[in-house]
Amino acid sequence: MDQRPLSAAASASATTDPAHPTATDADCDPGMQCIELLPGGYRVCRGTPVEATECDAGEFDDCCDSSDCKSGACYLGPIHAFCGGPVRLPSNVCASDECGADADCTDGAVCAPAGTFAPVAVCIHAVCLHDTDCTAEAGGHCVVARDACCDRAAGLLCTYDSDGCRSDSDCTSGYCGNDGTRARCTAGAAICPL
Repeated sequence: MDQRPLSAAASASATTDPAHPTATDADCDPGMQCIELLPGGYRVCRGTPVEATECDAGEFDDCCDSSDCKSGACYLGPIHAFCGGPVRLPSNVCASDECGADADCTDGAVCAPAGTFAPVAVCIHAVCLHDTDCTAEAGGHCVVARDACCDRAAGLLCTYDSDGCRSDSDCTSGYCGNDGTRARCTAGAAICPL
């Protein structure tokens, strides 16, 4: 499967998309900071989560501001990206950090700080923590890859120079698929849940 060089994604303009690597604060949108997702590991942009201050979605809003929440704070949601089932329209939701440390996550997931993948800290799937964990072939990189069906990160996955990708835009045809451990350019169209 054809792929675009991963370095093209790395040189993309400033972005808040965790699937694109960052090296310094200059790689992030203004007001965001480049941080290590894990010590010595993948770096992402982190911003200050913005709390909702008014209701915009009428009866669909769970809160109008954080004073309406029994715990956590009020944010524009959904907190987790849509991936099958009824689409939830943007509306305010009360949300709290889902983790405080990697030990709070299951199945090897890692705790991503608030302001990176969501306005609250969330667990993300991780099969690697550093490039040195990706050894199936030469040129292994531990990266955050986008889910081909959902508007979210699939997790920390291994990619390889032979066919690796972080998102569909890295592939000249097909899509950026993953088997839960490796992200690669894949022929055809992604089969997504309804």
